[in-house]
Amino acid sequence: MCMTGKKTILELREIYTCLTLSKNIAAKATITFILSSGMNRNEALALTIGDLLSACHEDIIDSLLKRNPNNIIPIWIHETEKTFKLNFSSPESLFYIFLHLKERLSKGNLVESDKLFDIPQSTLDDNFRISEYLTDVGSYYPFSFQGEIVSHKFGAKALQEFFITQYLKHSPDYDNGKQRKYRRDSYSEYKVKLITLFTNGLPKDDVYYKKFSNNSRRLLLDYKKVLPYITAKNYDIIRPSWDKPSDLEMHFNAKVGRLTESDKKSFTDNEVLQIVGNHIADYQENVDIHQVIDFALNDNQIGYFKNSKLYLDNLLLKPSLKFDLESIIIEDIEIHPLTYEPMIHELVSKLDANDIFNNYNINKNILVDNIIRYLDDLGDKGEPIYLTNNDILELCFISLME
Repeated sequence: MCMTGKKTILELREIYTCLTLSKNIAAKATITFILSSGMNRNEALALTIGDLLSACHEDIIDSLLKRNPNNIIPIWIHETEKTFKLNFSSPESLFYIFLHLKERLSKGNLVESDKLFDIPQSTLDDNFRISEYLTDVGSYYPFSFQGEIVSHKFGAKALQEFFITQYLKHSPDYDNGKQRKYRRDSYSEYKVKLITLFTNGLPKDDVYYKKFSNNSRRLLLDYKKVLPYITAKNYDIIRPSWDKPSDLEMHFNAKVGRLTESDKKSFTDNEVLQIVGNHIADYQENVDIHQVIDFALNDNQIGYFKNSKLYLDNLLLKPSLKFDLESIIIEDIEIHPLTYEPMIHELVSKLDANDIFNNYNINKNILVDNIIRYLDDLGDKGEPIYLTNNDILELCFISLME
């Protein structure tokens, strides 16, 4: 994986740059898949189109390709008589997979037994070799790090290791007090078993087998929390390790003055970081900084970000609101045009039963009005409308602002 006498650094920025330099859609699909699933190279290349259909709960490839890949997280299950293995993969990788499959469909029909990734080993190697170039770009990447010469060359094994590192670092921990050694460090037994599930599969006589096989929804919610760190396009949000801020900088230089209110509808990314950082510095409770920043930057792109106490206070609540909604609403909600009212009432009742309105001080009537307005804006095309968790999150957030 690394050159002799050189320390290998692999970050999202390198992976994204490699994807940008690559011209092969199949390679991009394979690279992002290994990055986000934790599967090894041989496992990934052995998958079939039938496996993809099963992972996405679809029967026909044409139907699957009409869906929005950004709203799908495939669940890959491989079970034998003795072992159980489960993996997820990112919407980003599914986007490239869809492109790859559409490219192949333009040349002929596809059947379920066809390989999912139609790419020779040599072609994939050639695309990984692009990463060698990154080591030579000294003006952009550090030539040395912590006293060692740096290499940015990587392959499939490095991507799998990157996945493992991010999962150990960012996944929620359900610690039962037991610690296990993994490589050189100790982690909770839960995390070590989870990595085993993703990489090798668990024996069915393992005590964690039933916990994992019967609780894929909980595992999916946990995967979503790690997803930003294994999605290459997030390279500009998640800072590389050699550019990590100090503890003081983690508060975004909170003591360096505040931006005053203005009438402009859009801020620069640096201004957003400073505004949010200043506000977080004055906030006493723990805050998921990365997710708050992600929300703020997305809002800024559409001109919704505001330098106001009301907006920023509610912004800090958004990660926990997102978590609670994901725990309550597992699947997209299908709304039929002629049955708006009972469907909305059912949704609101579910939120009410889980104290969403009380815990977040959301006005129930305002939320109902906003849902109706949102559905009306989508228009009545005689087809069902699907409300996703993200839709409901944004509608709740907007309602908080009114």
